[in-house]
Amino acid sequence: MINTRLKFLAIVIATSFLHIVVYKEYFSILLIDTLILLLVVVFFRDAITFYKDKISITFYFLLFIMSFHNILMIGSIPFFIKEGLQSVELIFFYNIIRKFTSTKQSANKIIHYIFILSSVLFGIILIYVFIEGLHGGQLKKVSLPNVTAPLLALSFFYNKNYIFSKKFREIVFLVSIIAVYFGLLSLSRTFAMVLFLIMLSSLMYKSKIIAFSVKIAFIALFVLLLTTYSAKYENNISVIVNHITSDTAFGHDQYIELNTLKTTISNRQRINQLKYIYMVLNNNILLGKGNGEASSNANLHGILPTILVDYGVFIFILFIVLLWFVYQLSKKNILLYGSPDDYAMHYYFIYSLVFLLFVGNGIFPILPFIISMAFIASKRNNPASFGGH
Repeated sequence: MINTRLKFLAIVIATSFLHIVVYKEYFSILLIDTLILLLVVVFFRDAITFYKDKISITFYFLLFIMSFHNILMIGSIPFFIKEGLQSVELIFFYNIIRKFTSTKQSANKIIHYIFILSSVLFGIILIYVFIEGLHGGQLKKVSLPNVTAPLLALSFFYNKNYIFSKKFREIVFLVSIIAVYFGLLSLSRTFAMVLFLIMLSSLMYKSKIIAFSVKIAFIALFVLLLTTYSAKYENNISVIVNHITSDTAFGHDQYIELNTLKTTISNRQRINQLKYIYMVLNNNILLGKGNGEASSNANLHGILPTILVDYGVFIFILFIVLLWFVYQLSKKNILLYGSPDDYAMHYYFIYSLVFLLFVGNGIFPILPFIISMAFIASKRNNPASFGGH
């Protein structure tokens, strides 16, 4: 019975990688929304097990403050009810994961199930890609980077994990290599950033000497780039700063004014969005513009800039504090225990951070963070059960 429950949870988590809309009329409902609701109904007793550690309390308080902000700034009761129910749903989802990952055995099984399911999804998407003859940027339309990034992070669970056979670990390595190849082939900057940060992080956890060397190397590289290219791109920087800080009202098509910059249209649109952020913070730095304003007025990409614009600097800082708490605990788990699930969830957390920075808005991009936070925070209740091998 317990294995069935763990598999159901793994299915829900694996499905969260896919942005599948099942209803879009007055508001959007994703497939993952439906599955989380079903999960809460089935495991309601586990969902109402509230945790009281620093991370959990900060998370609950953040969602409460955001709901209160919605009443204050928007004043729409139906909208408040919708957002409030979604916040409760996320809390229940977090609590269920915490409950089911409270022992090493169950946590390991869930991670393994998620990896297997993700590999199957990856295979299905690849078959579709080959049938349709998709390539390059088209691969992003079929959620390929959304599957390859967590697949890469979770593959570290099998590194030196000797409860699995050598042959199986070699298959996992092959799957991760193929995932990296197609992730890069998709031309996704999000996937490229995830890959870079995971590589950097894995180097820094090898030893204190390597970690120190990597930090020094990056500081030196940053100084070199700053001194070498600041003069070369001085004109471009001036154009960007003037565009962002000008008194001209924000407009979606203003990225055309940046056509002197030798960069893609997508990058010029993102620079133009910075103008909207600057404009909002100049006038509404404490409370922001209200939920939904960032997506409707500027189509901002990324949860973090969206929170800053919609909710203001106080809630934004609270969210950053929560991220810091999770990062610190994840780092502590690696240093104290260093078990395969510690590394897998640390890299999964890195993947979730990149998603928060660069991917859309709504519930979809925040789910990887909630999942990684729940796994990482579980060790506060029962650290002895997560000892290294």
